[in-house]
Amino acid sequence: MEYRLPGLMLTGASGFEGRNFIKAAAEKFRLFCVARRSAEEAGVQANKNLRWAQVDIADWANLKELIPLTKDFGGVDYIVHLAGYYDYTNMEHPNYIRTNVEGTKNMLELARHLDIKRFIFASSQASCSFNTIVSEKSPPDANIPYARSKKAGEEMVGDYSRWFPCAIVRIAAVFSDWCEYLPLYYLLNNWLSGNMLHSRIIAGHGQTAIPYIHVHDLAHFFLKVIEKSEKLEQNIILNAGPDGATSHLELFRIATQYYYTKPQEPIFTNRRLLVPMILARRLLSRVQGKQTFEQLWMLDYVDKQLVAESSKTRNTLAWEPTPSKSITNRLALLIDNMQRNGEVWRMMNESMLRRG
Repeated sequence: MEYRLPGLMLTGASGFEGRNFIKAAAEKFRLFCVARRSAEEAGVQANKNLRWAQVDIADWANLKELIPLTKDFGGVDYIVHLAGYYDYTNMEHPNYIRTNVEGTKNMLELARHLDIKRFIFASSQASCSFNTIVSEKSPPDANIPYARSKKAGEEMVGDYSRWFPCAIVRIAAVFSDWCEYLPLYYLLNNWLSGNMLHSRIIAGHGQTAIPYIHVHDLAHFFLKVIEKSEKLEQNIILNAGPDGATSHLELFRIATQYYYTKPQEPIFTNRRLLVPMILARRLLSRVQGKQTFEQLWMLDYVDKQLVAESSKTRNTLAWEPTPSKSITNRLALLIDNMQRNGEVWRMMNESMLRRG
């Protein structure tokens, strides 16, 4: 390894965000990557400045073995903790506690033994309640299992900041040029299906809205946090994403205009009418032996918005999302990839559903 480079430990290295961070950081750091899958399974190429540990962060007995191993290779200056559990059932699952809470506590304990300069914790803007303005001061008060686990993680990070500097990064919805964000993937599949009725359906009035961030912008956001680390507060909350939010109706108009080359008229559908449609689709998927994405709990979010206000983050980091990588500017490229490489598009996105 190049010992003049700073050392960085990355959890969740085999995941979507982790793999993209590795590509952005591989020449800038000595990387100690931690994941439950192997580097080969994750498709991560070998690099002289990369060491891979196939470890479950909830398993302290094995995790603590990284302390002497990392010191043998020059030590760790930063920890970027991306590992976390999420699924789309919205039901309690043991991994919310095991991975998101106990795993985070283990990583914080590990940090106490590594003499780090900053611990960076990946939280989510979705841990805050919808129909609010989400700023860096917003409480993580959403009442869903995932949000509660992230709130516990944020509180632990705050407690451990007495021993080393920390940063809590609340991330917007992350997508790539291949989509890889399941809600958006299923919306596009529906709207661009060619079905005369199905392709025009929008839940409610299409005002469901969230902020989106391209995965490349997210990787460089974390690099910017590290770059500015010495000037940041001992424990700081940052918003990774743009201001505002993008609605389903806005996405529908852009996607259908580009795909069909002429505007499509949406069919706004009352949420009560969506109940039998979701139940029928789930039944059909079960008969076919497939997984389905749509869940009844999602109807609770129809026409609700999660609007970001991130001026403190922009001023603190001197960072802006890349305009060309906004979801509205990038949507045509996503659709091109779907049209030209449909099998790869489907495989990349549905593999995320299986892992979730």
